[in-house]
Amino acid sequence: MPAIDQTIAALTIFEPTGVEDDDVARLDEMLDTVVTPEHVEAVAPAILGLFERFPSALLGSPGPLVHCIERLPIATFLPLVLDSFRKRPARMTFWMVDRCLRETLPAPLRLDVLRTLREVRRGPDEGLHDEIDELLAAA
Repeated sequence: MPAIDQTIAALTIFEPTGVEDDDVARLDEMLDTVVTPEHVEAVAPAILGLFERFPSALLGSPGPLVHCIERLPIATFLPLVLDSFRKRPARMTFWMVDRCLRETLPAPLRLDVLRTLREVRRGPDEGLHDEIDELLAAA
């Protein structure tokens, strides 16, 4: 099995321990095989799936997973992040959305971010409503 496939498999079964420093160290080690843009594109769905499975988990500030995905061009990764955030609002994907909104985005991407935030805000409370309200007010 190629190393990148092993990384994807490891991310798919990863469970946070709740000790953020330990979790971040384990994740950082897992991502050693992710060296090319093609690798990042391959692991991005597994990373976002991890965020969806553990929506309240804190996995760095922003941590190795966010840094990994952000190695892609914003126009490539942001649609993936927004899709994940719509499916299951998670603290880590919210953080990524917030970081993207602070960048100078092309108008269509910015509108998609704002539309997604409003859509998620209208959904069931996932513990992020206050943070979404603050982000929308600042946008």
